[in-house]
Amino acid sequence: MRVLSRLERRFGRYAIANLMVYIVGAQGIVFLLSRTPQGARFISNLRFDSTLIAQGEIWRLVSFVVIPPSFSIWVFFILYFYYLLGTRLEEE
Repeated sequence: MRVLSRLERRFGRYAIANLMVYIVGAQGIVFLLSRTPQGARFISNLRFDSTLIAQGEIWRLVSFVVIPPSFSIWVFFILYFYYLLGTRLEEE
């Protein structure tokens, strides 16, 4: 636990406040955009693919986080659960 406390003191100022709200919001937007006719192509541009990253598409290192976990009606419940869990963890 001392190591984590030391790291938090050292790098805590770089933390993004309410990060889970941003992630869940972005996942919701990506879910809605995936319902458009070009949705599959849009999602494929966000996926983590090491060969494409090696070719210079470095946004894929971060963008895969905003792909929702499911593309069914349950995604809203899943995103709500992520929001509840994430905000509670950020409070710690």
